[in-house]
Amino acid sequence: MHSHVTADAEQLPLVSVVIPVYNREEEITGAIKSLNQQTYRHFEVIFVDDYSTVPLSNTLSQLDLFINFPFEVLRNKENSGVSYSRNQGVRAAKGQFIAFLDSDDQWYDTKLERCVDACLVQQKSTFCMSKTRVLRDGYEEIVPKANIEQFASGENYLFVHGHFAQVSAFFLSSDLAKSIKFDESLSQYEDFLYFIHGFNSAEQIVFVDETLVVWNDESSQGRLSQNKAYNQATTFIDLVSSDLARKDMACFYLRYVIPYYFYQDIRYALACVYRALIQSEMSKKAILWMTFKGVIGDKVITAIRGAVKR
Repeated sequence: MHSHVTADAEQLPLVSVVIPVYNREEEITGAIKSLNQQTYRHFEVIFVDDYSTVPLSNTLSQLDLFINFPFEVLRNKENSGVSYSRNQGVRAAKGQFIAFLDSDDQWYDTKLERCVDACLVQQKSTFCMSKTRVLRDGYEEIVPKANIEQFASGENYLFVHGHFAQVSAFFLSSDLAKSIKFDESLSQYEDFLYFIHGFNSAEQIVFVDETLVVWNDESSQGRLSQNKAYNQATTFIDLVSSDLARKDMACFYLRYVIPYYFYQDIRYALACVYRALIQSEMSKKAILWMTFKGVIGDKVITAIRGAVKR
């Protein structure tokens, strides 16, 4: 463990930051710079190298970049996926709080300070999230638009109302983080499942109404093929089907499964839309909008938004 913590900082709660890394030699510099600039200094970083071609420890030693925080590097014995890597990091964490940061994302300099301050108001098992600046194909937006504290459950927030959750914005009590796990059968929607479990298990939900995270969304750039994304969606459904209400399941189908069917089985896609109209709590306007998105695709919509903004 490399240490750069002052005596004054050690009086504050320790935050463990878990960063899974796989062949991200160039992108990780942005994450490291954002950690260097944190105003809250009592934190440790656990890099989990998912068996990168060049070991991360070698990459870090070769980077022309000063690192002013304590860190350690864990290396998986084989490429095991992002969920396994995050779970490894959580197991090694020593902090009172745990935060996640993807290697190609960044934090604003007050991210840890604001989250610690918000969570220390009450000594409870806490799930906390802030706003995120999303960068996607030349278009950007600030999300979520709603306060997560207002919702009855994680699935209601995500699927019925269609709000945002991404792992680099998650900040939670260590006891909560260690009691739930990222499902290692998922490489997509794993943050949704983790959000649902964290939200529904926490004694306290905290929303920091500030933009503290920058998420570089590459989902529309082909990181996952359409078939793989569809398979991940059906795996997700298998994992949560016994826990989700029919209305929540219908909303998930509408938002994340039906778009793939419009190009494979249009009759089944329309049947799912009809089922959503009957079973879900979404408005007809929202269902029609999701159907429209399914037909033309998120990438086209993002391109239109970017063109309009320019």
